[in-house]
Amino acid sequence: GSKILDEMGYIVIGADICPEAIEWAKEYFPGPDYSICDIQARLPIGDYDSVVSLETIEHLQHPELALANFRLVAKRLIASVPNEEVWPFDKGHFSDDVYPHQRHYTPAQFEELLAIAGWDVTKKFTQIDKTNPKSEVIEGTNGKFIIYVCC
Repeated sequence: GSKILDEMGYIVIGADICPEAIEWAKEYFPGPDYSICDIQARLPIGDYDSVVSLETIEHLQHPELALANFRLVAKRLIASVPNEEVWPFDKGHFSDDVYPHQRHYTPAQFEELLAIAGWDVTKKFTQIDKTNPKSEVIEGTNGKFIIYVCC
């Protein structure tokens, strides 16, 4: 995602908690700046137009901290999470992951979490199944992944 946004002319900082992920991104997707950071603790200092957080919130022990940090540095947030109503959370499914899912969210739960952090949801999108290359992002919340645009 960082590489695509960079190629579109945006100034991008790709962030991840995992140093290996950052090194991999630098090698295979050069162009953007990349930074190792814990989004629950801090973000790279700056005044950003947008934060794009695709499928990260569900991995966090304290997602409210990350969303509040995003709110401190950006005017807009684009965030996605697995939809609990379509893909019920099963802790065992992620037990071998280095950074396992902590939970999935219903649309109402995700909206409440965003609101607590000061975000207003302006648009709602969904993706039925990202593993299918023909699975488009469409308006709504009934897919396997919910994607919200917030200000």
